[in-house]
Amino acid sequence: MVFLPTDPPAKTISGYARLVAMFKVLDAKSYKDLLAKLSLGSPLLARLVEWSDFTWWDIERLDDRSMQKVLSVIPERDWLIAWKLATPEVKAILLSNMSTSRQADFLKAFSELPKIPKSQVYRVMFQIGARIRLMAMNGQVFILTRPRRRLKLNKAKEIK
Repeated sequence: MVFLPTDPPAKTISGYARLVAMFKVLDAKSYKDLLAKLSLGSPLLARLVEWSDFTWWDIERLDDRSMQKVLSVIPERDWLIAWKLATPEVKAILLSNMSTSRQADFLKAFSELPKIPKSQVYRVMFQIGARIRLMAMNGQVFILTRPRRRLKLNKAKEIK
């Protein structure tokens, strides 16, 4: 199967990746209906699709209002830990949804954070992704079908 998105070049994907990609473009009602049908036939596959639908790296797909909601719900300590391995794009999105004073406090707290093993950072990133996924399934946040590209990465590059 070939997907022809408007921005990136066409990609050919197969198997499990194809299934996850198809689920990512569905609206909420169709997603729930199709996932329910899939879980009847193959509960394990349905669970894998559900867990792969939104991951930490998909934070770029949240709109601003949803990102602000997520920032207020998830504890700041988790964001500080996840910041260690966040991409410049995700860092820019996080900072753009914070007030100037909160940005300064956040970056100060990050500089004071003790050394943390990568395994713990990945665990926290996974937990944040899982929490956002549940919020999306409950209709509390909105996920864009494509990552947004309008943010300038100057802020994220400055704080590397």
